[in-house]
Amino acid sequence: MLIHAYLAYITNYDIIRNARLVLANSRFTAYITEKTLGVMPRVLYPPVDADLIARYRSNDRENAVVFFARLSKAKGPEQAIMIAKELVKERLNPRVYIMAQ
Repeated sequence: MLIHAYLAYITNYDIIRNARLVLANSRFTAYITEKTLGVMPRVLYPPVDADLIARYRSNDRENAVVFFARLSKAKGPEQAIMIAKELVKERLNPRVYIMAQ
């Protein structure tokens, strides 16, 4: 947060506004950047090691809603609970896993 304040004070974010390419790690971050700085970044999602994930793949499946994020209102943990409620109405009876920092 301090770096943002420093950049705002010293440069008024001109570095970002004048950049040839600005990247964001999500559509949400790109949207906020456009609304606050007037620059629409390209979205470059963080890489996922598919080979590593494949080692843990299983045919055993369960009905589940998984929330894995920093626990804050902005991340929307209540949406996971709302989705689970809707699945219960559909008689899918999911387990709910909330994993957060």
